[in-house]
Amino acid sequence: MAAASGLAGAGDTFATGVEDLHGGWSGGMAQYYKAPEQEQVCTLLGHPKDTAKALRDSTASAAQALKSFAEGALDIVARRAALVAELESYGQTGGPAFDPTTDRPVFQHRANVLADDYRALDDRCVNALNALHRNTTSTFASYGPPDPAAAVNAATAVYNTLTQGRSTDPQRDLTRLLRSMDLMTPEEIAAFKADNPGWALVAAPVGLDPSANKDLWASLRHPEIVIAALPLLAGNLEGVPYSDRAKGNQLALQAAAAQDGLTQEQETAFKNLAESLESPSPETNGQRHLLAFDPSVIPPLAMVSIGNVDEADYVTVNVPGMDATTERMTDWTDAAQSLYDAQEKIDGNSSHAVIAWMNYTTPDLFPSSADVLQSDLARAGGDRLAANLTGIHTVLGDNAFLTVTAHSYGTPTTGDGLEKIDFQVDAVVLYGSAGMDTDVTRDATSMQVAQDQNGNPQVFATQARADNVAGRGILGSQLVGDGRLGATNPLFGAKVFSSDGNELLAPTDEHSAYTGRENRQDSQGYLDPGTQSLRSIARITMDLGEQVDVRDPMPLDYREHHKVTHPQLYGPRF
Repeated sequence: MAAASGLAGAGDTFATGVEDLHGGWSGGMAQYYKAPEQEQVCTLLGHPKDTAKALRDSTASAAQALKSFAEGALDIVARRAALVAELESYGQTGGPAFDPTTDRPVFQHRANVLADDYRALDDRCVNALNALHRNTTSTFASYGPPDPAAAVNAATAVYNTLTQGRSTDPQRDLTRLLRSMDLMTPEEIAAFKADNPGWALVAAPVGLDPSANKDLWASLRHPEIVIAALPLLAGNLEGVPYSDRAKGNQLALQAAAAQDGLTQEQETAFKNLAESLESPSPETNGQRHLLAFDPSVIPPLAMVSIGNVDEADYVTVNVPGMDATTERMTDWTDAAQSLYDAQEKIDGNSSHAVIAWMNYTTPDLFPSSADVLQSDLARAGGDRLAANLTGIHTVLGDNAFLTVTAHSYGTPTTGDGLEKIDFQVDAVVLYGSAGMDTDVTRDATSMQVAQDQNGNPQVFATQARADNVAGRGILGSQLVGDGRLGATNPLFGAKVFSSDGNELLAPTDEHSAYTGRENRQDSQGYLDPGTQSLRSIARITMDLGEQVDVRDPMPLDYREHHKVTHPQLYGPRF
């Protein structure tokens, strides 16, 4: 407060000095000295006098803002000290009894109020200071009345720093941007959009911390303002509740589809994405949500959930294989729906969600492209999968049973992603695998997956006898690619289950993940209704893996010995 008073005093002293100087020339000296340039000098001194007066007013405003901040901070410090003292006295002799079930929420609420009060105090001070603007470009810099565009200009400056890649601390600048927008009026938001025509499709910065994003989002008073003003950015912040992300991505999808000059791929993908968010029929279970959206690549990337991830007890992320794109997003959401429905039959009272994960670029079909024999795209996709899984874990913690299911080329992608996270998923299912990238995922123990009571990772794998495509992909990678190992190979160490059917359930007859055919006389994929593979995968994803008949993995020491004696199985053969 002393500094605030000093600032106000300095502004007043400076203004008084300039006024005295002007008065001396225009009044006092006129009695003793007259010259042709006297009027010119007096005129020139009039401008410093006016700017000095403005400076006095603005320094007084700044001083008042700082004084108010200091007074409020003293109150918050005192309340915090009282709260700390109460907490420290609990449990001590003579102190009041501590009942966690009733008192802990009260203390937490008081701490949250302190934090909210401090943020509000800080925001008011910053906004008051930002509202002061320089009103002259002369060497006599001065500051005038509050600028109505100050908040918009400040937000735009940070926005440009982030979107133009000039930020040295994206997390800090994102915090500044969202908190400033959180305080804007509707008129200011409209002005911000007018000044920044790319607002709807600006992407979230890279390198952000999901936990920091979660805390930042929780601190916002009006997150709906940020969603409406920066929908794509809000829709793709890991750590943010998925219900809010879906709102942002829905707006971003509409904005992307309305652009001029779209390619045919983009038009098809945007249309198919929109269709994938609609339930096929009124009887279809599970609401659909667009959890992630990246229109910067062609075709765009996305994540669509069946069910509410925020409230789910069981979450399954289903990773596609080769030739899967958002141009055919409805195919992948139909596959997710089939798995969701199978889970519903197992436990219709639980909350569950299946995510149709189309958030990486997959290889084209062989032989039109040989990318499927290499693992480059899988490794790039693994980065994105790891980021998305970390976001899910940040939002849900350990409150949901999290499974990753992967088909074909999605299996090495999954192996790569699960090697890069710092927590464990609960289970993994690899079906119709195109082989695991042993440079990254040497065996099932390389992935961050929970273990069973025998110490084996909860990694399950299946490949139907009639699926010739998966085997050819593995062989091709060993002959001319980077040498992948089959997920059902005993040396990989997965728990292998059958997809070949039995007297009650249909076999998988081809490599497809999903065909939509329900008659067991027809050729069916791994996730088609009525198949043994779908029933087993649904059980595993609902934490009922013990009900699936499996071939247990080889002992780890035997597998390690075999890797030394048969190194040709862990890389290209020629």
